[in-house]
Amino acid sequence: MIQLEELLFGGIGAACAGVITNPLEVIKTRVQLQGELRARGQFVIHYRNAFHAFYVVAKTERLISLQKGLVPALWYQLIMNGFRFGTYQMFDNNGFTRDRNGNVIIHRSIVASVCSSGIGTFLSNPFFLLKVHLQSRSNSHIAVGFQHSHSSMREGFNSIYGRHGVGGLWRGCTAAILRCSVGGSVQLTSFSATKTYINKLEIFPQNSWLSTLIGSAIGGLFVTTAMTPFDVIATRVFNQDVDPRTGKGQTYKGITDCIRKMWLTEGFTGFYKGFTISFLRLGGLGAVCAGVFTNPLEVIKIRIQMQGELKGRGHYQVHYRNVFQAFYAVAKNESLISLQNGLMPSLTYQFIMNGCRFGVYQIFDNAGMIRDSKGEVILHKSVVGSAIAGGLGTLIGNPFYLLKTQLQSRSKNKAIAVGTQHSYSSMTKGIQTILREQGIGGLWLGSGAAIMRGTVCGSVQMTSFAMIQSYFNRTGV
Repeated sequence: MIQLEELLFGGIGAACAGVITNPLEVIKTRVQLQGELRARGQFVIHYRNAFHAFYVVAKTERLISLQKGLVPALWYQLIMNGFRFGTYQMFDNNGFTRDRNGNVIIHRSIVASVCSSGIGTFLSNPFFLLKVHLQSRSNSHIAVGFQHSHSSMREGFNSIYGRHGVGGLWRGCTAAILRCSVGGSVQLTSFSATKTYINKLEIFPQNSWLSTLIGSAIGGLFVTTAMTPFDVIATRVFNQDVDPRTGKGQTYKGITDCIRKMWLTEGFTGFYKGFTISFLRLGGLGAVCAGVFTNPLEVIKIRIQMQGELKGRGHYQVHYRNVFQAFYAVAKNESLISLQNGLMPSLTYQFIMNGCRFGVYQIFDNAGMIRDSKGEVILHKSVVGSAIAGGLGTLIGNPFYLLKTQLQSRSKNKAIAVGTQHSYSSMTKGIQTILREQGIGGLWLGSGAAIMRGTVCGSVQMTSFAMIQSYFNRTGV
């Protein structure tokens, strides 16, 4: 039997991630529909690449347009991944996918993955259909593919059901099942096999998070390569217009017809449209993607913290009344792109600081300095170890945190400027200016305060994580 908690955890986890990755889905859908059945050079290129596409959508439509189709996307993730991971876990728990030594049996894992992915995809098909419709719907100046009239999930359900009945909600189901069966079998199998192989090599501690990260990245590369052609086909089949009388697609008769027409007009490269975006979503680069989407919050946080510096209440002009008004003020008085000020040093800082922090803490843990003989976390030792790890990571990453703060506080419009406004507008120029004017020591300005911040944050975060993980392992949750 499939356990209810496995269905819920698999689905809820994927749905939560869907909030962050949905903008990537919107861009991927647009890129895959661009130049539909047109040879290279025979269509207008609205989206030159993934990053340009983000800019074009935000500028031509609105920033909120990057979350189009979010509601059906979350329902799709909840249902599809809930059943996919839940069913696969059932196979795994019953010993179907592994031998006596616990090693993955490749062909059995593929069978289990195909079955679980097929079931999840079939049940969630109506939501995937509406997700594609809503994500492709755009401003007429940058529209690609067929543009459906419904602008919400409810409208879409009513429209499709009213015109084509229940069967209309499962249009394109075969293409979707093929897409997810290929993707699911490659993803789950390559992830399990890679992680097992890495554990065998004993490069990292058994079942280390690093093994999971590398397994995810390699699995993401395999699944993106195998799945993208079927993903493009599914997007095309789902988004096409439908004959109101017959209920059949007006552009493609089916999967085979879609493949044939794409090959004749777009060639091999047409099947790999949106590859980069798919890999960003699937290839273990979630931290970078999360950084891109959380950076606007950092910009707003810095502006609010700098507002009214060393002035009493009522003795300064309030440019930013609250978080939401601050977003509006920056977007209106500067530009939407200003919400990504300091992105490069921010990502570099996260990479260096968290790499050192988790790496050093793992060294302490592996050396037996964090746990007792029973494997239980010793609170005071974990606090000390994580404080040292957090402080060291912060110290090494300090130059980038310094530049992140200075670039995020920099306003293009003097009317809403707060704090000291630095002249440089990029990370490279900032490093050059500081080195020239203050020397290498200038890059570690404020490191004492940063280390205090990193030490407190690291000790609380790493210790609480280790203790909760230890509790779950002990209780069998």
